[in-house]
Amino acid sequence: MAIGKVVYKPDSQSTDVYMIVVDSTEYKKWKDGALVVDSFDIFHSGQGAQGQMGKVSKQMLDTVFGTTKEDDAVRMLLERGTFQDGGSFSKHSGDTNMARGSGNVTSKGSVGGGSEISILVLESNTATPRRDAIDINVFQAQARASWQTFQLSGRISFSSRYHSPILYIQIMEVDASDPQVTLSFYKRLFPWKQLFTWLNQNHEPTNLFTHREFAFTLIGDTYLRYHSFSKADDLKSTAIRLNPTRFEIGAIYNARPKDKKTLRAGALQPLLRELVFDIDMTDYDSIRTCCSGKGICKRCWAFISSAVQVLDPALREEFGWKHLLWVYSGRRGIHCWISDQSALALTDDERKAVMGYLEVIKGGKEMAKKVNVRTTLAGKTGDLHPSLRNAYERVKGNFSQMILEDQRCFDSREGWETFLELIPDHDVVSDLRRKWEDDSDRSSEDKWKDFISHAKGAKAAVLLPAAEDIILQYTYPRLDADVSKHRNHLLKAPFCIHPATGRICVPIDPARVEHFDPEKVPTVGLLLEELMTNPSADSAEHHSDWERTSLKPYVDMLEKHTASIMRDVREKRRAAAGPTW
Repeated sequence: MAIGKVVYKPDSQSTDVYMIVVDSTEYKKWKDGALVVDSFDIFHSGQGAQGQMGKVSKQMLDTVFGTTKEDDAVRMLLERGTFQDGGSFSKHSGDTNMARGSGNVTSKGSVGGGSEISILVLESNTATPRRDAIDINVFQAQARASWQTFQLSGRISFSSRYHSPILYIQIMEVDASDPQVTLSFYKRLFPWKQLFTWLNQNHEPTNLFTHREFAFTLIGDTYLRYHSFSKADDLKSTAIRLNPTRFEIGAIYNARPKDKKTLRAGALQPLLRELVFDIDMTDYDSIRTCCSGKGICKRCWAFISSAVQVLDPALREEFGWKHLLWVYSGRRGIHCWISDQSALALTDDERKAVMGYLEVIKGGKEMAKKVNVRTTLAGKTGDLHPSLRNAYERVKGNFSQMILEDQRCFDSREGWETFLELIPDHDVVSDLRRKWEDDSDRSSEDKWKDFISHAKGAKAAVLLPAAEDIILQYTYPRLDADVSKHRNHLLKAPFCIHPATGRICVPIDPARVEHFDPEKVPTVGLLLEELMTNPSADSAEHHSDWERTSLKPYVDMLEKHTASIMRDVREKRRAAAGPTW
């Protein structure tokens, strides 16, 4: 049976997807007017084609199709959607299954055999169950059959209702921790060549790669350190053999890390390492109100955006570094890798000094005031350091939108009590507390205006600097200092899969970081679905299949970044060699 899909995206910039899987022959008959479409249940995913589908409400039908009648909406979906040939049902094996949307896949939250996926299947002329691909059963039933649930032997079960020759199907959400998924990703989608060139800063292997440590986290949290490789293909083959849930990149050592056991104790020492920074959203839990813990959304991403807007220009302008790669961590944070030669060569003490210069937010939960950056001379509060003055100018515009309007940090009593603890005048604090207790409906914006009205009065010399410090405390980057201080610290490699979200750890353009939406980052499920719906001309598997997926712009970004590094390296080599005449 030849099958295909009719995929409809009302908005090309949105992740909303409507899909119908069809018998290709019967679909062509329908297009020719030979068949009449009967009534259907329509399903929708707000997470792209790999997301879980849910039944469409009448309101959504009206919004998307301009009608609440399902018959009309189905007809419009078929007419407006794009037909994609899906080939024929057949048995496959290994990671080929995953690339074609079959294989060992599971619905969100399922735990194995007996789990259920809501799938509407519609075919025309058979009631014979058949086996198709690994761990997947497709049940074919006669037209107009009633709702039925079939518990199947694999990790999937189907519910089916049939009305006509169209096949409705809920997209099966790929389990990002499934070994078949990660194996398929490492074989076909991970940009190994680009990762090698970025780390090596040369097309031919150098010590920057051959003496570098890689560490692998396997299923069951087994952690393997001190691996090293002679070339990119060796790294790739080991990753395919071990099939880790993630892998990390470490320092360049004075010997090959894989030879550690042959060296005397303590002989293996780190020499070089990119200077790295890690910003994690959990460090903002005390001030963000939209999410907490492992959660993240577009609203609280504004904290990460603000951090990048401070750090990126500071690292470039004040330290002179040029080659900064910002990488989304896959869930709730961002990493920065600095590949300049001077950054690579920093000792541990020098890295600590850089962190000491940049770190402003200090103190645990028990400490309310976490910004203490001013000196007091003769009773007069000192000004901000020029670097912090620059940072303040960059983030002060974010404070109103992010803290007052969006997060509404001072709406709750807990929030405004924390705010009051940051005001260094007892009388002002008492006056504001009294006012806010009498008017519990005052917004965060109103409370800030109340404070500023005091700050612009007789006590301006004390309160205006306090206002600047408060803005910094709520908007300045919150850095994980331990990640940056030591050369032997490992950090997750770009383009890894986050096992909890399925999202890829993709590079981010710092100039557009405020437009970045973590919920729209490509997932491994989406990439595998794209391989299925956009097959190569020869239908063979390729090792750069990322070029046919939404991962391509991010790999292109890494290639452009690496080209800049290598151009700089060549220029320095020519300058060091001197005149050639």
